[in-house]
Amino acid sequence: MLCAMLFCVFDVLFGVKRVSGIGMEPSLDDGELVLYSRIFNDYTVGNVVLYEQGGDLLFSRIEAVDGREYYLMNDSEDSDVVGPVPVERLRGKVLSALKVRGI
Repeated sequence: MLCAMLFCVFDVLFGVKRVSGIGMEPSLDDGELVLYSRIFNDYTVGNVVLYEQGGDLLFSRIEAVDGREYYLMNDSEDSDVVGPVPVERLRGKVLSALKVRGI
């Protein structure tokens, strides 16, 4: 019972997602597991966030803020600015990344 309650609380407050691709290298590497918060909405420039685009969840860094819209950019050298992205499409703020091998 306690495990089920903890899982439900964790699932509501936090999320875990695997990085797919090299767009956020060197900050986030392909295959890493990322822990993100679903409840923190105090997004600021420099935060790495998870956002929804075309049904996919993607990672990017906030480059600029204009009211309730965010301009995002990947960390890779060949990245373009994505935006404006309304706050409603942001799904969470990255808290930590875990480098994993062969999982």
